[in-house]
Amino acid sequence: MAAKKLTTESISMKQLVDELAKQRAGLKDNVSHLIQESLKPLETAVGALRDTVGSFQANLLATEIIAGENFKRLTSAEATIKAL
Repeated sequence: MAAKKLTTESISMKQLVDELAKQRAGLKDNVSHLIQESLKPLETAVGALRDTVGSFQANLLATEIIAGENFKRLTSAEATIKAL
């Protein structure tokens, strides 16, 4: 009779281990899904920041070009004033 009880307990332990393995796999999938879902707004925000930085870089380049052109004009105007 003790052998039968041990077998029943062994089956119960195996069932418990199997159930825990299923729950662990389910929990892992749930956590993975939650992480992926929580990253979506961050990815969107990073994309928006990337666009903003790109826009600022384009504006900075345009400003540098204008400043360079104005410097050339100023140098030319100073030379003309000195000549006069």
